[in-house]
Amino acid sequence: MLKIFDNLWAKFFSLLIGVLIWFHVATEKSYNYDIRLPITKVDIKEGLILTRPFTDTVTAGVTAIGKQLLREKWQAQGVRLSAVGYPAGQHTVALTPSNVTLVSTAGGVHIHDIISPTSVALDIDQQYVAFLPVEPALDVTADVGFAVARQIDVSPDTVTVVGPRSVIKTLKSVATQSYVIKGLRTGTTIKLPLAHPENSNLRITPDSATLSIRVVPVKTRSYDNLQVIVFNAPAGSSVVTSPPLVRVDLAGPPEDIDLLNRNAITVSVDYRHQSADHKAQLKVDCPSSFRVARLPIDSVRIIEER
Repeated sequence: MLKIFDNLWAKFFSLLIGVLIWFHVATEKSYNYDIRLPITKVDIKEGLILTRPFTDTVTAGVTAIGKQLLREKWQAQGVRLSAVGYPAGQHTVALTPSNVTLVSTAGGVHIHDIISPTSVALDIDQQYVAFLPVEPALDVTADVGFAVARQIDVSPDTVTVVGPRSVIKTLKSVATQSYVIKGLRTGTTIKLPLAHPENSNLRITPDSATLSIRVVPVKTRSYDNLQVIVFNAPAGSSVVTSPPLVRVDLAGPPEDIDLLNRNAITVSVDYRHQSADHKAQLKVDCPSSFRVARLPIDSVRIIEER
């Protein structure tokens, strides 16, 4: 009987050593390999900047020993494109092993061919610096009996923006990300990131702002003898309402309502929405920081004058 199981551990160890030796020899050989890599860096002249973030990829032929091909670090770091010879403007840049190199300079991996694409489009602009105000993008409403104060404190109120001149010249301010708060009864402070214009290569410092919102008890003010306007009456007709004048009580922030002019308030009815007895619901339009506290009557009669 064959004693194949004699010295089993020694045989297994010998096999393992053999596999390791084979693996070492195999991974020390050089191989050609096609791989798709991100273009993570674009080198251009000092004082210039790309107008948009660059997210292209390239399929390249690389030469490397087996051990390096198994490592993922150099793959994740991608390649860099040298375009230092190009001025501001739009350019089509040919891709070759001479201007496309690996970001990771670890030995053993080299690009020997660019397979696709063979060129990329670059839009290069002058780098520009501006100091722009921060604009809160808030939708804030207070609970009944309270109002949001007119002034929202922003810190910092100005940020530094670095980017393409053509993009920055179109900006008057930098907005925060949109945020909604409902039913406030007390003041609050929130920190919001600043929103970058879509697909723009901008750097904003700092990248967020703190907003302080003040909530105050509302103040009510009465506006007497406001004229009722009739919208959508037939062409050539003459219509009036009964009564022609109404009173509206508005509530809002104390510092605002004392300054609110009656000309900023519109009381109207829609001729098309009158009932069978010629009555129509009143609608009050006023600045968004105010709301109707009391309307003594909710409808008026529409009368056509013959």
